[in-house]
Amino acid sequence: MGKEKITMVCANKAPENMDFLPDVQKIKEEFKTADHDIYIVLDSGDKFITKFHETNADLWPQKEKIINIDHHPSNQNFGGLNIVNSKAASTTLVLFHLFNRIGIEIDHQMATCLLTGIYTDTGSFMHSNSSPEAMRVAGELLKKGANLRLISKRVFRNTPLSTMMLWGKVFSRIKKNSQGVVISAVTKRDYKECSATREELSGVVDYLKYIPGTKYATLLTEENGHVKSSLRTTRDDVDVAKIAQKLGGGGHVKAAGFSVKGRLEEEVRWKVIPKKENQVE
Repeated sequence: MGKEKITMVCANKAPENMDFLPDVQKIKEEFKTADHDIYIVLDSGDKFITKFHETNADLWPQKEKIINIDHHPSNQNFGGLNIVNSKAASTTLVLFHLFNRIGIEIDHQMATCLLTGIYTDTGSFMHSNSSPEAMRVAGELLKKGANLRLISKRVFRNTPLSTMMLWGKVFSRIKKNSQGVVISAVTKRDYKECSATREELSGVVDYLKYIPGTKYATLLTEENGHVKSSLRTTRDDVDVAKIAQKLGGGGHVKAAGFSVKGRLEEEVRWKVIPKKENQVE
């Protein structure tokens, strides 16, 4: 066999807390469709999630070139080959089983990468998707040399000042309506004022869903002429994926999102409560 040309691409630059992963600095932010024969798309329920649906629109009609590996229930099966397991806690869990099935040996670096995916998607094993299977595979990856101490330190215990300032904006704007929906928002101006990036919002919406009496939480953000919403819930009677699908998005039952063209504008409302007779001020 000749030497294959392999390129890793992601529309967003990898956040700083992920720079411990091997070869992460080799990830490119753009590519030419004609340069490659096969495309493996990971962790994307639909092509628009990749953000290459417009810049590389010529790729997606060529389904025979696309291998789609994912764990989102809303996956649109856009590939010629679709390996989708909606019961898996993370896409890296799907990859673990795939590697074992086709005989790929997992070394310590691969094990760290795979465990990072499980660790982040389960919220450090605190979310409801922390299944016995996820825990079992995590144990197998530890046996193969995955560095859990490094993962936990870099992912959840390494918070820059810019991130704290941005999260402060989120927490200061929290509102909760009479239906139990918690909402907050971040504007383009906020990123500039905090010298932060959108990637630094990762994980903050999970704090909103834990506010007592919350039906579901949503965080609205501005990005490139679009408003994006991240939806989260802890309740078993709420399916945020269905909410997201109504607005062209998708995801999991308890974690989903959507994107619409537009911008954010804060609105302040006041309600007049008539004073009752003999009411003491």
